[in-house]
Amino acid sequence: MNDFFDFDQTLRGHIPGERVFDRYKLIRTLGQGGMGVVWLALDEQLEREVALKFLPEPVAHDPAAINDLKRETKKALKLTHPNIVRIYDFLQNEQMVAVSMEHVDGLSLTQIRLEEPNQVFSTEQIEKWIGQICVALDYAHINEQIAHRDLKPSNLLVNSKGDIKITDFGISATISDATTYTQMNASSSGTPVYMCPQQMMGEKAAPTDDIYSLGATIYELLTGRPPFFSGRIDLQLQNKIPPLMKERRKELDIKAESQIPNSWESTVASCLEKAAEDRPQTLAEVWKSLHGIVTISHSKKSPNNRKIGKKLLATACIILLLGGIGTAAWYFGMRDFNENPKTKQESPVVASSDKDSTDAHEKTTKEKTLQKDTPIIQNTTETETNPTQSKNDAIQVKNDRVSETSSEKELNISDTASPPEDEIPYSATASAKDIEKLALPQDQEKLTTPQSEVETPKEEIIFPKAGPQPEKDWIVPNYGVEMVWIEPGEFMMGERSVHQVHITEGFWMGAYEVTQKQWESVMGFNPSKFRDADGNTPIDQVSWSDAMDFCSILTEIERDAGRLPKGYEYSLPTEAQWEYACKAGRNSFFSFGNRIDSSLANFNGKYPFGGGRKGDYKQKPLPVGSFVPNNWGLYDMHGNVSEWCYDWYGKYNLRDTKDPMGAKKGSGHVSRGGAWHSDGESCSSGARDYEKAENKNSYLGFRLALRPVKN
Repeated sequence: MNDFFDFDQTLRGHIPGERVFDRYKLIRTLGQGGMGVVWLALDEQLEREVALKFLPEPVAHDPAAINDLKRETKKALKLTHPNIVRIYDFLQNEQMVAVSMEHVDGLSLTQIRLEEPNQVFSTEQIEKWIGQICVALDYAHINEQIAHRDLKPSNLLVNSKGDIKITDFGISATISDATTYTQMNASSSGTPVYMCPQQMMGEKAAPTDDIYSLGATIYELLTGRPPFFSGRIDLQLQNKIPPLMKERRKELDIKAESQIPNSWESTVASCLEKAAEDRPQTLAEVWKSLHGIVTISHSKKSPNNRKIGKKLLATACIILLLGGIGTAAWYFGMRDFNENPKTKQESPVVASSDKDSTDAHEKTTKEKTLQKDTPIIQNTTETETNPTQSKNDAIQVKNDRVSETSSEKELNISDTASPPEDEIPYSATASAKDIEKLALPQDQEKLTTPQSEVETPKEEIIFPKAGPQPEKDWIVPNYGVEMVWIEPGEFMMGERSVHQVHITEGFWMGAYEVTQKQWESVMGFNPSKFRDADGNTPIDQVSWSDAMDFCSILTEIERDAGRLPKGYEYSLPTEAQWEYACKAGRNSFFSFGNRIDSSLANFNGKYPFGGGRKGDYKQKPLPVGSFVPNNWGLYDMHGNVSEWCYDWYGKYNLRDTKDPMGAKKGSGHVSRGGAWHSDGESCSSGARDYEKAENKNSYLGFRLALRPVKN
């Protein structure tokens, strides 16, 4: 990449060990490019390493550019997705301007590609990464209405876990505006070889800009060159059609072992269409097309007849033909669609205002009916649903969010008023029935459409009158363990490899984590590090085996007392049961919304998530019930102590959709929910962790479940 700036201007005076902005200690340079110099630095206040991107002097001393960059940084602060590099702060003094962001310890796709034989990838190598990019872009487009506008291989980092992190969301494009990176078009932003004609001409941002850039990125990863890389790029963008990727490989004499599938060729070609309306309109469409699930039809135009101008996304209506597919759901990342067969509706309920919150612990009907709740992170002031809001309340959604149509399988795009300058026009809405459920590849088994199953008649279960009764809460006599009845239902499980799971049988879940008092009354001793006089703090320093011993003893006591129905036992919840109960009908990061701070849970409040404010770090577990419960009346599902689950830890089996029991074997057992010492993100509903079965730590506890026995 050619650089048009004097980087001595940004490097001048900076040396390792230097302290800048009164809190950052510079460690070493991470790299430099056309948009600035990046240093690894230690944030001395938060005691963590960050990346500091110092801006070139032409930008640092341009008030208009600074205002634009502040606006873009403010928007980027809203992006809290595992595949997007987090932006922390905008920093400015009289000498310099910088942006602090998450440090990713890894290489870019460009760097990784150059180490490959023939310096190209195969589709198998990049499939997982492309899926994660689709997830992240879809989240930014739909949830936050933000386009990247400088998507390219060098802005796609791979972390130590092998996952994609998209960097420079909106930042590089804004710097480029101020510096006229190519000296061709001062109104365009981004890197020309990855830009669509509309972006090159300086038109307003749109999701289809990123879709073009994604196509150009895939093209380069598979051929070693972008679609256009020499000569007058601006003229080629408007008038020339790039060769097929296999033809480009032949031109460059690349003899790769694997061939490029036809579905990838056609999808990339559709992404690179000159007219915005001829490209895929959503990332879901891109992903489906790559896998041959849907064919994208285009206008039959010759290159000479293509008019490059402002394109209105609101004029397209794309019919998705999904033959042989049953009830469909579209999810990317955490944007899931859940539907309980008992409450199936033809169209979602949209409220014009929030309903009054009710106490979630009042269960008069005991129905746990799942809502089609889509997570929303507001563009300006964040609005969170009260954690105690009734699960049957209507959910207020944005006008441009996903809504369900009646019976037609189509993607509806309607005319909308012009959005504010700092938002991208995105009015597409898709039905939950419209788009095939796709699990993004994470080295898990591929999802297949199951054959019709013959249900084996189940033996009728008789519940003793003295014991727990279905659809009613239950308190274990003598020990005071409060159990909440959880109705069966469906939900979208996971945080990255999202997949639909059906809980077919109801079960009981502890309203609270098992306390020290309850543990001691059953086991006769207290191993906790953090003991309290009342015994209301959760038990800690218990292994998975210890927790299962507790469950076995309690089961034997209650069975001898004639209170347990045949086929039920006290146990640890399965991982699926835990997450289902935690989410309580919601699909946000947490059971109470998309943000977390120390007013909502007991964790290391110095590291909130999703826009939450920094708060206290208690450095120990708190008495159970110290915070409000979720919609189903369960307390402390996030933080306090990490809770053992029954399952071995392993890759999700995406074929196992009914009452999954986890991996058949492993080196440790799942723990969920995060703990008092965890950062906010680690406490999310879908975050997974594991420990060896005999491990005992001051952050490990458990929650009791009363559930059907699985042989």
